[in-house]
Amino acid sequence: MSVIEDTKQLIIEKLDSVPAEKLGSILNYVEFLSAEHYGWLDPSPLTERERELVQEALDDPRPDVPDSEVRKMLGM
Repeated sequence: MSVIEDTKQLIIEKLDSVPAEKLGSILNYVEFLSAEHYGWLDPSPLTERERELVQEALDDPRPDVPDSEVRKMLGM
C-alpha cells in the first residue's frame, strides 16, 4: 500500500472508534481547517526543487526512521 492509502486506512480505523455523537465535531474541525486555513495546507506554491524533494520522499519513504528522529531533523 502507498503512504496515502495507509493514511486513509488509519483515519478510517480511528474514526470507527469515535462515538457517533462526536463525529459532527470532528467534521466541523476538518471543515474549519480546509476552509479557513486552505492556503496553509495547499501544496501548490511549491518550487521545482521542493517538488523534487517531495518526489524523493515519496520514492523512498524510509519507514525505518522513527518519528522522534524526524522531529529532531525538523527542529521540533
